[in-house]
Amino acid sequence: MSDLPVYPVTVTREDGLWVAVVDGLAGGATDVDRFDELHDAVLDLISTLTDLDPGEFWIQWQFLQGSYQLFEMLRDLRQWEKQADFAVSSRDAARRQLAGELRGAGLSLREIADVIGTSHQRIAQILDTGPAKDILDPRLSDLVAQAGDPAPARLASTVAQLTRLADASEPTSVEFDYPRPLLGAFVFYLDAALHYAPGPRHDLFITTASFLDDVAEDPALRHVPHSA
Repeated sequence: MSDLPVYPVTVTREDGLWVAVVDGLAGGATDVDRFDELHDAVLDLISTLTDLDPGEFWIQWQFLQGSYQLFEMLRDLRQWEKQADFAVSSRDAARRQLAGELRGAGLSLREIADVIGTSHQRIAQILDTGPAKDILDPRLSDLVAQAGDPAPARLASTVAQLTRLADASEPTSVEFDYPRPLLGAFVFYLDAALHYAPGPRHDLFITTASFLDDVAEDPALRHVPHSA
C-alpha cells in the first residue's frame, strides 16, 4: 500500500466551474459544474491517463480559493458528517430495541418513557416503526474495502469479538440489533485513518497498536471503576 503512486490534485473555482488539475500528469485537467462531481471525475481522468484502476493510486487533494487552503477543513466536515449519521442511526436503533425489550418485559409506555428519558407519545412512535436496517456490517465492509483489505468480513468479526470480550462482565439475554459503542469507536477510527495516504496510514496503525499495548499494561487504566 505504501508504494502506491501519489497524484497531487489542485481544485479551484474558475469561470463558474470547479477545475481540477493533476500536477505532473500530461492532460491531467478536468472541470465539472457541481463540487460533488469532482471526486469521480478525477478518478476517471487519472485512470484513463495512467491505465490504473482507482484502487491502484492515491489522490492528494488540495482545495485552493485565492490564498485560502481549505481541503483539511472540508475533509474534517465530511468526516464529522459521516460519523454523526452513523451515531444517530446507531442511537435510534439502540433506543428502538430497548423500548421493545422493556415493552416485552411488561412495562407501560409511561414507564418506558421514564427509563429512556422521553415522552410516552414518542415511545409509541418508536415502537410503531419497523426493525432497524443493518447499520454495522456494510459500514465496516465499505471502510475496509477502501483500505484495500481483501477480507472485510474477517475484520468485522475480529472487532465484534473485541467488543464482546469487553462486555463479558455484563450478562445479557438479548442479541443486539445495533453496533455497540466500542465497535462504533473502531468504525470512527478506521473512517478517519483511511483519509491518510497509505504510508502515513500504515505508521498510524502501528503507532495505535503500540499505544493500545501500553494501555493494556497500565494498571491505572485496568482498574478504572465501572460507570454506566
